[in-house]
Amino acid sequence: MKIPGRTLFFLFLPSIIAIALIFIFPLTQLLRLSFTDASLGKDIDFVGLVNYRDFVSGGDFGPVLGRTMLWTAGGVVLKIGIGIIGALLINSRGAGRSGRWSFRGISRALVLPPWVMPLTISAIVWTWLLNGQYGLISSLLQRLSIIDGPFEFLGSRRPALLSVLMVDVWAGLPLITIFIIAALEGIPRDSLEAAAIEGAGRFQRMRYVVLPLIRPVILSLSAVTAIFTFNSFDVIWVMTQGGPSDGTTTLPILAYRSSIRRFEVGAGAAQSVVMSLMLFALVGIYLSIRRGAEGHGHD
Repeated sequence: MKIPGRTLFFLFLPSIIAIALIFIFPLTQLLRLSFTDASLGKDIDFVGLVNYRDFVSGGDFGPVLGRTMLWTAGGVVLKIGIGIIGALLINSRGAGRSGRWSFRGISRALVLPPWVMPLTISAIVWTWLLNGQYGLISSLLQRLSIIDGPFEFLGSRRPALLSVLMVDVWAGLPLITIFIIAALEGIPRDSLEAAAIEGAGRFQRMRYVVLPLIRPVILSLSAVTAIFTFNSFDVIWVMTQGGPSDGTTTLPILAYRSSIRRFEVGAGAAQSVVMSLMLFALVGIYLSIRRGAEGHGHD
């Protein structure tokens, strides 16, 4: 039965209104504010591209952009890479009598706590653990004679960025691992058995059978992970607030400081628009790679 176009329009109208209120209207308001000198306690005047010019030509743009790209790339590579390795280990066969790892169910359950725990609570706990004076990690390293004295993981630029990145990876890894486990469970057993009969070893089966079959899942997870890692705010702000010496300041942190801390709403809006454009670019790159992969798969 063919549904009339007018009926379809009214059926989709609630969704259209919801999208307009939740996404389109805030985005247009953000774009409008980015062309003004909006700030707390003063009249709003149109300034054109001044906010964008000041942002791009300012001394913060290059370092913050590079740090954000490094943060995003590092987070994606570590989360996806460790997630694949962890999923393969958890999904492995051959240790128990049934041909499967005896503790596989327990290991799957142990993967979940970092994801279940609220991100802010996790960041607070890790801040205490990484404290150089009374933190558990620094104390343990001293007892093992790996370091000579207290080490402030969050007290220097590079160690702070690496430490916060590790916490972000720790928090985001469980969900990725679970999705990859689900993808591995969906691989036809016949394909693996056929490869084994043909004489393919474990690594050959992994390279030529398993990874190609779960490639769409990996690509989708990489895109989603890149977006969430790029937008990550909670972990950085709770642990370092962008410090020390702006060593962990990324674009979301910079936009928050401009808009909320310094009340420079117009400047913060311009920075947020630049972030949005970069995210759209990430999505475009993902769609291009996905389209290329699908085209290659049909050849």
